[in-house]
Amino acid sequence: MKVLLHILLTAVLLAVVSADHASAIAYKASVISVPQYVTAEAVGISGSSIVGLGNPASGELSAFLLNSSTNSVVELNPPDWSAQPNDVSGDWQVGHGSGPTTGGDIHALLWQGTAASLIDLNPTGFSNSYAYGVSGTKQIGYGWGTATGGPPHALLWEGTADSVVDLHPTGFTASVGAKIFGNNAVGNGLTPQGSRALLWHGTAESVVNLHPAAYPSSFASAVSEDSQVGTGIYSSAPGGERHALLWHGTAETVVNLHPPGFIQTGATSVAGTVQVGWGQGTATGGEDHALLWAGSAASVVDLHLLLSELGPNFVTSIAHDIDTNGVIVGSAGDGNVSYAVMWTPVPEPG
Repeated sequence: MKVLLHILLTAVLLAVVSADHASAIAYKASVISVPQYVTAEAVGISGSSIVGLGNPASGELSAFLLNSSTNSVVELNPPDWSAQPNDVSGDWQVGHGSGPTTGGDIHALLWQGTAASLIDLNPTGFSNSYAYGVSGTKQIGYGWGTATGGPPHALLWEGTADSVVDLHPTGFTASVGAKIFGNNAVGNGLTPQGSRALLWHGTAESVVNLHPAAYPSSFASAVSEDSQVGTGIYSSAPGGERHALLWHGTAETVVNLHPPGFIQTGATSVAGTVQVGWGQGTATGGEDHALLWAGSAASVVDLHLLLSELGPNFVTSIAHDIDTNGVIVGSAGDGNVSYAVMWTPVPEPG
């Protein structure tokens, strides 16, 4: 189904300075309105493909795929299904949901651009599963059931339920897969001492423990080439301090991205030398703001400030994903309505 993609308004950020060089990167922010949804959020981007979740005036929340080149939107929910999209890579989208064939359980799902293309990735021996990341023909997530003895295990697929690989590493009581880039996947594993950020290279035996000793718990949320991002957690209690973290393949390479003026920060995605996520503290008036970094805490940029000229009185925002072109997608709220938003790099003059 084709609908017009409305870019309501844009604002330009004049300087996002890289930590590695003095050149400035200009960004513009925009609100993406998809007419059939009252509220929406964008959770993943790959080139011209954006996946998100929309709330129509009536009915179930709907997973959607938006093509920013053709201004078309496809609803990915088959009839009688409820689904949540989580990531996109090329022609493939992943998420999770329930429908007539899942028996009320949640199953990992894979699409190739249409509702009719839906593939149920839930393997034999698993009652529930979730797919959170996709890269090329590979998908990452987790699931549990009789095959795991109960606790969740990180899972890797290649397009079918039968292709599943159990990534659960020895020495952990549970594990979860979050995102994948090529043959590198990240997530976390549970120990009696807390959560541990993990990196895999295709097998359970290849696992690398990224956990920095300074934190009781850690979680890796995204990966790109030789970089991984996530969060170091001091406390799981609401309001407990969290720090956005960056790694380059080992625990020893960890970089604390948490800047002064923030109580909580988290990194949600990475592309090349740029990381995105969110933060909250005195610097944001106590509200969650979308943030961008270029490899250090000092490089932080508050992307929320770009939303101030877009019309709605935005109170909160978060950057969910960044693609290899530097385009960032996320969501912003005015206290009542959630909007899908996008930050796009502006080429330098000349």
